[in-house]
Amino acid sequence: MPLRIPLRPALAAVAAGLIAAAAPSAAGAQEPRLSVDDVEPGSRGVARTVLRGTQVEEFDVEILSVIRNMAPKRDMILARAVGEEIERLGVAQGMSGSPVYVDGKLLGAVSATWSFAQEPVFGITPAEQMRAEADWMRDHAGGDASARPSSPGYPERPAAPADHAAGLRDIGSPLVLSGFDPRVTEAAAELFAPWGVTVAEGGSAGRGDGGPIAPGQTLGIQLVGGDLGMTAIGTVTWVDGERIYGWGHPFLQLGDVAMPAVNGYVHAVVPSAAISFKLASGGDVVGTITSDRGSGVAGTLGAAPPVTVFDVTVVRGGAAEQYHYELARSRAITHTLVGLTASSSILRNGRGFGEETVRFTQNITLDDGRGTTVETLIAGDQTAGQVAGLLSQATKAIATNPFEAVEIARVEAELRYEPEVRVGVLTELSLDDDTPRPGDVIRGSFTIREYQGEERTHRFAVPLPEDAREGRYLLLVADSRTAEQFEAERDPRSFTPRTLDEYLERIRGLRQTDEVHLHLYRRSDGVLIDGRPLADLPPSALAVMRGAARSGVEEELPAELVHEERIPVGRFLSGAHDILLEVRKEKP
Repeated sequence: MPLRIPLRPALAAVAAGLIAAAAPSAAGAQEPRLSVDDVEPGSRGVARTVLRGTQVEEFDVEILSVIRNMAPKRDMILARAVGEEIERLGVAQGMSGSPVYVDGKLLGAVSATWSFAQEPVFGITPAEQMRAEADWMRDHAGGDASARPSSPGYPERPAAPADHAAGLRDIGSPLVLSGFDPRVTEAAAELFAPWGVTVAEGGSAGRGDGGPIAPGQTLGIQLVGGDLGMTAIGTVTWVDGERIYGWGHPFLQLGDVAMPAVNGYVHAVVPSAAISFKLASGGDVVGTITSDRGSGVAGTLGAAPPVTVFDVTVVRGGAAEQYHYELARSRAITHTLVGLTASSSILRNGRGFGEETVRFTQNITLDDGRGTTVETLIAGDQTAGQVAGLLSQATKAIATNPFEAVEIARVEAELRYEPEVRVGVLTELSLDDDTPRPGDVIRGSFTIREYQGEERTHRFAVPLPEDAREGRYLLLVADSRTAEQFEAERDPRSFTPRTLDEYLERIRGLRQTDEVHLHLYRRSDGVLIDGRPLADLPPSALAVMRGAARSGVEEELPAELVHEERIPVGRFLSGAHDILLEVRKEKP
């Protein structure tokens, strides 16, 4: 079992020490800043960043020009890095936020550059612009941003990294993964590429190895903690009391957020002809990132934000392995983090590919204690991706529900594997008698062909009520997907939830993939009036109601579900068959 260390109490003490070390000598003291209006081309300055370990180093900077309105209400300062080492390494991902000073005053943050540039020319985001954008929402919305939910907007497709002019782009921040299976790291690289994020493999900094939160030091955003690590790496631009500002460009541009801020340790800067990057590790949680906007990230030192706890238990051959993760909360990405960490758990525990069957149970709990459960069975030769995808989809469905803004406190998953494929196909349906009378028992059989096995016939018996009406009935014997689709089309009004509680109950009641679903339907002669059913109307009344030109007569009544039965078959089932029967009081 992986070693599990309780993070919060220990990190609180470490964070307190780091905050004390990073705090200005006078409460509320501000670093002198240089306005973009006072910048002169040809001016000389210095930039500060960490190239190795936690030691802040300086390199010389020459101001080239100021570009006004590079983007709406945003200016960009162009500069060139000067010095043997920086010219060899180039401007690197992870340097985002490195403070630039001219005449001892803070000008802004290193934030943009060109790929394959011949010289280390880069863009600087003005500090005053960073502060104005980060603090506007806090000052106008009121309250503690770290206590507010993450941005309600959900980007179905991420915005591309800002492309300013002739290929000048936000530098981007390396996303360092530690402990993940290499196949999952490759998948993460594809998922985060549209955001301009470079994914790199690395380890975690030792406890206390990260530097203090100070200008030029590493400032990370932790997406995953616990038995795996995932941290985006940038640099602190400045600290103002308990407020921290950095990066000079967005991470994912999610707006208001509440994600763990961490310090870090730089192992090396890896040179690249395209764009170099810092190989670094996230360290201790030191506060909360509360703003992720176009001109940078910002947050507060001190308390860590709430996270979504994700516990996974994988059972193979009777042996159980448990994994514990702490995921950053965001409607945009938490479900993706569930999928990635679940995939790595499965692949670390076993092969993840090859013929097998997995039965999984997922419990999702909200901050207010409400929750739901998803249970299903999957079988095949590539179950790892299917299981991780379903875990992710259920989390996303609740986080982005259309009824209430919610925060997911905990996700628990138990995955039980069997080393064989349990699959069946429904091949045949038959009835002993297709003209039953009210009070009779409808008897028949269905046949399932097992994967690489034989066909098995199963008997069933459906009781008809004594007061069953005469007429045509439909018997459906189907897999879970067909049964769900049939019910949704039959009666969409009652099938569609109208509140979050109904939504959670709907998820909890989803039909299982390892069951045969037997439904008996009867055609109903009636209409819906103002949402209320009037069933089994006489033909004359039905004709009048259908022809009435009044509001409220909405549609004909759907078929009536007379009987529903779920028959466990112990294998993933596909296929569906139906048959018509006629209920008569007297035999023909």
